[in-house]
Amino acid sequence: MEMPKLLTEVELTTKFKKDEIDDDTIGHILDAASHVPSAGNLQPWKFIVVKDEDLKEKLSKAALNLNFIKTAPAVIVICGDVERAYSKYSVRGEKLYVVQDIAFSSLMVYLACRSLGLGCYLVRAFEEEEVIDMLEIPDGVRPFAIIPIGHPESKGESVNINPFEDVTFIDKYGSVVDKSLFYSETMSLEEKFRKMAEKRKKK
Repeated sequence: MEMPKLLTEVELTTKFKKDEIDDDTIGHILDAASHVPSAGNLQPWKFIVVKDEDLKEKLSKAALNLNFIKTAPAVIVICGDVERAYSKYSVRGEKLYVVQDIAFSSLMVYLACRSLGLGCYLVRAFEEEEVIDMLEIPDGVRPFAIIPIGHPESKGESVNINPFEDVTFIDKYGSVVDKSLFYSETMSLEEKFRKMAEKRKKK
């Protein structure tokens, strides 16, 4: 699977076509989601792929009645093995490291979907105990994200993103940044990344 090109805008999909997603495509997405760094290489992620219509309906209700969850052809629920993280890193592992690791994994689901021409939406607000019960998630494992995926019915909703240079400091928090450090009048940020990649290949 080709890595996605540098994304310059964020798109979230809430309207999906009825077209199914084949298992091979889902496999590519989950493979990408598995190839991310994790604290102590614990790899605490667990994936539940939901295609059953009744379960998607229940997930939709548990997620504050977000109807687009049940209309997606497939839903990926990403869980984290908090018990395993705690056993190695104590409270910091349970409360922080596993959260960071699942965030990495969730981002890769998003990037993989975009690279394959699919749409998705990262749902974080849901009744956790309801999801645990309906998906029979064992003790010590928590659901962190519900991600409906599918072929977008139309271009996804674009999200306004604050320019990174407005929230970037040099050396110390709050320092004034000269924006010219990041931008060239003759070269876009994407062109800079491409040239950096070309230099690495030549080494």
